[in-house]
Amino acid sequence: MDPTESLGLSPFLVLDAKIAFLISQMETTPITYARNIGPLGLVGAYTKTNSKFIHNEDQIKIDRYVLEYLPKENHDLVTLAQTVDQVIVFGETIVNENLWKKLNVGGWYILATDKGSLKIELDYEEYEAFGKRWPFGESTEFGWKFKEEEWGLLNYEFLKIRKLS
Repeated sequence: MDPTESLGLSPFLVLDAKIAFLISQMETTPITYARNIGPLGLVGAYTKTNSKFIHNEDQIKIDRYVLEYLPKENHDLVTLAQTVDQVIVFGETIVNENLWKKLNVGGWYILATDKGSLKIELDYEEYEAFGKRWPFGESTEFGWKFKEEEWGLLNYEFLKIRKLS
């Protein structure tokens, strides 16, 4: 891409394969809590879901990406809601108890890491795991683990659970 092209969009930004995969597992929900997916990941997540977000990302960078990549009517991505319909977290290995409490019943918790195995320390009656078979990697107790370096998913493990109570 030519950086002087007429739209003026930066051709140099790309999502990490791990973040892109995580975003691809998201559901369309009104309010999402996002942690550690990066400012560009947050804009990508918004593009997929149209959710409003509570997040821990750099708001200045988000504002720059929003101006560059989203139409003016879609510039407000943030909410101050107290509960959420979906949680998406990268780089942690355990379902966060505080985030679980903020998640509405019927909501989704999507967790991924490349730094160890994922653990759920919840009662089995509280959640339902949503697994899917993928052409690479192997299933885990709660989700899937990839081992493919060529796809950018070496030691990448994720889970997707729905809150039942």
